[in-house]
Amino acid sequence: VNKRDLPRRWEKEEIAKRLPGKTVVYISALQKVAIDELEEKILASVLHRQDLEMPAVMISNLRHVQALKSCVLAVSGARALLDQGVSFEFVSEETKRAIHDLDRITGRNVDEDLLERIFSEFCIGK
Repeated sequence: VNKRDLPRRWEKEEIAKRLPGKTVVYISALQKVAIDELEEKILASVLHRQDLEMPAVMISNLRHVQALKSCVLAVSGARALLDQGVSFEFVSEETKRAIHDLDRITGRNVDEDLLERIFSEFCIGK
């Protein structure tokens, strides 16, 4: 809860009632009060998965959706090859394909056709 330097609009009991079982930290971003405590609570929550709820992920970029679908197919293919006892060389090719698909999303590996689409759709450099 920010603005702990101002009069409270909600009491601790009201917040606890609205957020049962959740950790509440009172800070003042303006005065930089209790920021360390907030960082510690966030770190503890992430590292120990306390109070961590994973929201559903929404992918709105069609290119990313296609890359993720291709990645899932490659991972499934690698898993199937492992289950069949096929040589690791073949499994590694599927794994490389999955990594390549993820790299297309992160920008680590940019295809020429993607660059061409970007430059054709956007006015860059004027």
